[in-house]
Amino acid sequence: MRKSQAEVLVERAQVIANTLMEISDLAVPFFAEWYQQEKQAELDERALRRAFLETLYLWLHYIDRVSFSHLGKHGQRIFMDVLLVEFDKVFFKKFNGFSFPADGYNKRQMEYVKYRELVAPKGKGLKNTLFWEFGKNVERALGGEMPFLTLYVQGYISTVLKSSGFRKSIALIKKSKKLIKTGSSF
Repeated sequence: MRKSQAEVLVERAQVIANTLMEISDLAVPFFAEWYQQEKQAELDERALRRAFLETLYLWLHYIDRVSFSHLGKHGQRIFMDVLLVEFDKVFFKKFNGFSFPADGYNKRQMEYVKYRELVAPKGKGLKNTLFWEFGKNVERALGGEMPFLTLYVQGYISTVLKSSGFRKSIALIKKSKKLIKTGSSF
């Protein structure tokens, strides 16, 4: 039996939601190790959770940008609506009944939309680029000013962008364009 366009879109959103959760899970030990080396101190659980959430907010924002780029405004809205529902289900399951903090996500969306550049153009400063400002948010989540952490975070971002799971997520978004254009049940 052939799946409906809506079912295919939901399946794609599930794959992306799980991928975003996995790459955000990878960030926490990465950040914690750096912090422990730099500060010679352990991080508390709340700081790790805040850094984890900051990472989720970043990748959801990035996927939102990619969906706009490939699906247009209407397609982006449809895709992100489906993705956020599926993402909340993954979050709810992972965190034993807690819902994804949409207010924090919305706050970061409002902030991150201001940063037109992901990274600094050659010869320009890093300030006011998406990935730099994300690094500063991680710094704050972990407890303060740590300029080297912001640089260290750039390495994590580079690793994620090159990962096969993340590239697969981007490909699923691109493949959804035709699905959303022809789907009348959305």
